[in-house]
This record gives sequence, C-alpha cells and structure tokens, in this order.
Amino acid sequence: MKNIRTSIKNNQKLLKWLLFFILFGILIGFILYEKTGDTTTRELSNITAYLKDNHINYIVLHLFILSLIIMGSLTIIGIVIIPIYLVFEISCITYSILAFVSIYNFSGFIYGFLYNIITKLVFIILLLCLFKKLITIIKILINLYLNKEITEEYNIKNYLKKISIFILTIFLNDIFIYLWASKILLKLAFIL
Repeated sequence: MKNIRTSIKNNQKLLKWLLFFILFGILIGFILYEKTGDTTTRELSNITAYLKDNHINYIVLHLFILSLIIMGSLTIIGIVIIPIYLVFEISCITYSILAFVSIYNFSGFIYGFLYNIITKLVFIILLLCLFKKLITIIKILINLYLNKEITEEYNIKNYLKKISIFILTIFLNDIFIYLWASKILLKLAFIL
C-alpha cells in the first residue's frame, strides 16, 4: 500500500493528464452515441449470434497501433499518438456500454462493463505502461541530442527490454481474446 501511495505522489502530473484524457474520451463517447446510437443498437441486439460465429480479433489492429506508436516515439509524434489513441479507446468503451444499456437496461450496463473488461482492460493498462516507458526514452533521446553525453542513468537497453515485455504481453492477451473471449462472453450472456 505504501508503494502505491509513493507511486501516486511521484506520478501526480501524469495521473492528472490521464484523468483528463479519460474524461475527454467519455465525453466523446457520449456525443458519438447521441449522434449514431441507433445503428449500433440494432447490431448489438444480436450479440450472442455474433459471438457464436466469430472471434474477437484485435491482433492486426494492435500490431498497427503499436508499430505507429513505437516509430512515433523516435520523434515527438509518439507523445501525441498515445493520448489520442487512449481517448479513442475510452470513447469506444463508453459508446459500447451506452449501446448495451439502451438495449438491455441495467443488465446491459453490467454486460457491457464485463465485455470491455475482458476485451480492453489489459491492453489499456499495458498501453499506459508502454507510454510511460516511451516518454522516458523520448526524454533520454532529447537529452542525448541536446547534451550529447551518455551516463549510466540513460540505460536505454533496460527500457527497451521492458517495452518488449509489454508488447509481448499485449500480443499474448490478444491471442487469449481471440481464442477464449467469445466463449467467455457467451457464457456471460445469461446476464442479458
């Protein structure tokens, strides 16, 4: 518990930005749902039939997003890409929960919440961890560019190993989602 408090104190600025992006994503999700909600509600009313016939597949999307983020992190663009993508993901989560609620009321809220936990939570947590490491690498690269000196604290290899672990974990999570998420969500469909 003490480590969590220390971590929160050390990362207050980052947490304030994270809260801002989450609230902004929720707002965009509400606005998008108000504009286009009817189309989605018709499709989500057949969610069990869709889950029986299809796998949930994020592998290609996440490969593209991670490639874009990592290539962008070699420049300042990477700092902009991750918050934009985070807002996009939060908007999608808000949108899907609202769509489930509009069809199934409170049970739709519970199912939509569980749906997003199973399909998105691990990815978003790992994406935030990746973002924190990439910010550190970007700071190191800027410092190296400006000062042109390398010290022990700038151990980029260590950060690259951690980033590789996050990326590998994201793909293992995507494989889990592809193989089992539809089955788990079908078993949870009794909630609806």
